[in-house]
Amino acid sequence: MNTAIEGINLEQAVQAIIAGGSQRTVILQGDTGSGKTQGTRVMLMNAFPKHKFIQMDCPALDVGDLMIPRFKDMEGNDYVQFVPNERLGLHLKEPVIVNIDEIGKGSRSIQNALRPFILQRELNGIKLHPDSIIYCTTNLGAEGLGDVLLPHQRNSVTFIKLRKSTNLEFIQWGALNNINPLILGWAKEEPALFQSFTDVPNPTDNPYIYHPREEREQFTTNRSLAAASFWVDKRDEFDQETLTSLLVGTIGAPAALNLMTFISLAAEFPSIESIKQDPFSAIVPSKLNGQCYVLFRAMAAMERDWVDQWMDYATRLNAEVMAVFASAILNRANGEVHPKQKLFTTNGKFTDWAVANRFLFSADKV
Repeated sequence: MNTAIEGINLEQAVQAIIAGGSQRTVILQGDTGSGKTQGTRVMLMNAFPKHKFIQMDCPALDVGDLMIPRFKDMEGNDYVQFVPNERLGLHLKEPVIVNIDEIGKGSRSIQNALRPFILQRELNGIKLHPDSIIYCTTNLGAEGLGDVLLPHQRNSVTFIKLRKSTNLEFIQWGALNNINPLILGWAKEEPALFQSFTDVPNPTDNPYIYHPREEREQFTTNRSLAAASFWVDKRDEFDQETLTSLLVGTIGAPAALNLMTFISLAAEFPSIESIKQDPFSAIVPSKLNGQCYVLFRAMAAMERDWVDQWMDYATRLNAEVMAVFASAILNRANGEVHPKQKLFTTNGKFTDWAVANRFLFSADKV
């Protein structure tokens, strides 16, 4: 199957919105919890920092939320003129980015009322600023979540099918967004967490994810993994049973029990202090997920005074883990660079290692 037909990633989709979103409306269609709403917002605001962002929750709207009548008088004759709600941004006279979220779940009357706004960037004769961007988001129809758009509505816009991120893409994003290192280490060895139900005909083959053929109260998505990270950050504030219950209610029982097993092993991993004091003797976890945990925990805590010790230790890690390390440091994720990038790219041991292992620097990263 052609990968472009199966779907593109979020960064590719946002590049399309950046290029043409002021003239053509794109609807991003993808799995629930995949980051199509919040992730797109962050990337677009990075690209257009002077634009005002407007979020519209389509299922919560009624026609009265879009425009209301006001009475006018013309030569003694009363008439009604409809004026748009300020939430559309038409009154601002400045560039805006409008996300019409969950448009497929909006009522038919709302979809019809929004049509001229989506297609002509105007409502009731009032136009958006010409540099404004409109895009929409919706779930896959096959998810069974009630997303419906009629054929003529679909034909008048451009649909982009989003694929779910891979575990490595999630790790790179998570390293930039304070996702707990335990979550990142666990994700490295659990690619099944990032499968789409479209790739799993039999729901029992993947108990972690949402599947329309089997009712699951909770399941893993990028969104719920970020929520799980919140609870793992606070794990010292309650007992193991409470943490397990919180994770079950966030990512589902199969994923929660698997994650708790991994967390229980974390006590055997080397402390940051042991790496600083003796990087050549500090424990190296035997499994890749443990090495990834140690890696991302160190990256989050890194200071200039122990980059050398870390590099002495890091070169003892598996080559695959080190490739993840280099990717997180040197590459952009959603248009952002890792906040500790400069600490590494100005360190002689890191640059020598990167050159020796053929990891290339771009001009803006050194």
